[in-house]
Amino acid sequence: MVPTSRRPLPDMALSMHSDHYFAIYSIWDDEREDKKCRDWVRERMATVEKLSCGAYLGDSDFQVRRTKFWEDGNAKRLMEIRRKWDPKGRVCGYLDEGDVSGLDGLKNEFEWKS
Repeated sequence: MVPTSRRPLPDMALSMHSDHYFAIYSIWDDEREDKKCRDWVRERMATVEKLSCGAYLGDSDFQVRRTKFWEDGNAKRLMEIRRKWDPKGRVCGYLDEGDVSGLDGLKNEFEWKS
């Protein structure tokens, strides 16, 4: 991702950059293997994410894994803007596990740190 990862970022929600991008893709034909294949991806990511600064928002299933997406100050600001302009939560949130985040939004923290 260099040199982009080394440039200061403008004031924006997508505020984390690193020199590397890592993604796992898993494809299978037999639906009976769903659990096995999903577990394989989760296990690999559990190992890798401890070395990461966070994840790209579009590469995540919020019902499966919690991680960081934004710099802490930007995450807080994003949720404040959301509460200000959508105080009743009419716009769909992030559909985390049980859809419980509501107006508070995603926790923006690594699952393994809690």
